[in-house]
Parts: sequence; structure tokens; C-alpha cells
Amino acid sequence: MAASAGVTERGERWNHNIHYHRLILAAVPPRCQRVLDVGCGEGMLARQLAHLATHVVGIDRDAPSIDLARRQDPGGTIDFICGDFLTYPLAPAAFTMITSVAALHHMDARVALRRMDQLLAPGGTLAIVGLARSRLPADLLWEAAAVAANLGYRLTRTCWEQPSPTMWPPPHTYTDIRALARHALPGVCYRRHLLWRYSLVWVKPAPLTPPDPGEGAAKSPDTGGLRRTVLYRAIRSQRPCWATPRTCQRPASRVTRNCMAGLGRSMQA
Repeated sequence: MAASAGVTERGERWNHNIHYHRLILAAVPPRCQRVLDVGCGEGMLARQLAHLATHVVGIDRDAPSIDLARRQDPGGTIDFICGDFLTYPLAPAAFTMITSVAALHHMDARVALRRMDQLLAPGGTLAIVGLARSRLPADLLWEAAAVAANLGYRLTRTCWEQPSPTMWPPPHTYTDIRALARHALPGVCYRRHLLWRYSLVWVKPAPLTPPDPGEGAAKSPDTGGLRRTVLYRAIRSQRPCWATPRTCQRPASRVTRNCMAGLGRSMQA
């Protein structure tokens, strides 16, 4: 299942991984600057991303795959790196998007997600398509649906095996991946897909910027007037109470007297 592949009748490459490239491409943010494709293999996704981003970097530890990727990019528009993603020196927060297809199960998933978080700039997007294994009999319906869909796709596709190394079975179940991702990437969007794949899409939170005190002062210089307005509204909120003899025997409550005193002081400020 991990290496199922084919070519469409129009000659386009197709396999279970390529089938879900559209999810990655749809997640590319506008005006995307730098993209890192983890486990890029022979570079098909990286070449697609190069049409949507200013600069693309692909990394894979399989040397023959990187050599093939470089040969298919004669213009050298993409930086292909032969190295281990977990240890290769890359600058922190250097990428506005990080992508990965069918590579997470080749690594320690927990460590890999943590490193992706470190390399992603605040506000950047992480998009992953991965493989996991089913739990039987709990996932029997998923398996049956996937087998039927796969047979349907193969009616219009002939076999083409991808050159990059494959690994089966994956070490984690779908339930494991969902729990791991939600712990490592709070707010991540996890989805399970039909052809033995799942996807993770996550936008890294940007740090909150405190308001500029000078800018705030320029917009509202009359802080005394603001205080008087707040106090006046607080006093007005007591009017229904004044009009209810059964609940208020005195003309004004303690809250009202305090508000009146504060209003007098604020008018002197």
C-alpha cells in the first residue's frame, strides 16, 4: 500500500501520495516566501511548490533521490539538500511553510514535529500528509472502503513505482498520530483520508504584540474624560435600582455613593 503507484491516462504521475498533494498546495499561504519540503524524495512536490513560493528547499537523506531531484531541476531554482532532517543545521524560524509527504513515519515523529515547530516562523504553516496503520477490527470499515477506492482508481491507471525508499508498516496507528499531533501542535487540524493517508495542517501562533503606549496616548489624550464617562455609565446602571422601593429603601446605594465620589475626584484631575 505504501508504494502503490500509477500513471493516469493523460500521462500524469499518480500514487497514493501524489493523490493528496492537492491538500499541501491548497495550504500554501499567500505571498509565501520560504518553503521547506521534508523528505522531498525525487522532488515532485518541491517543483510544484516552486510555482507558489519565492524560494523552496528540499531535504532528504536518500542520496539517489536527491541526485534525481537535482537532475529534474536543471535551472537550479530549488535547493536540494542530502541530509538528515533531524540533525542537519537549519536556521530556527527560517521558513514560512514546512511540508512533508510520506516521510514522518521514517523518523521519530515526536522529535520531527518538535523540530518542524522550531524551524517554522511565527504565523507560518505546517502541512503534512502521512501514513499510519489501522487497528483491526476497529478500522475494518476504513480498510474496506480504501480497498474499494483503490481498485476503482486502478481501473484508469497503470503501475508506476516511485524510486524513493518505502517503509511498511508505519510504527504509529492513526489514533497515535492524532494524539501525538494534538499534543505537539495545539490547534492542529487532523484528518484521516481514504487511501491510507492522514493530513495535518497547523498555523504556528504569532506572538501577541503589546499596544504602543505612545500610540494609545495619541489616540485618546483625555484620559480624565474617559474615566468620567465610565463612572457616569456606572451611575446610570444604578437607576433601575433607585426606582424600586422594595429593594432600595435609601435614595442611593453604597456603589452609587462611591461612583459619585470617584466622579468628583476625576473631574479635578
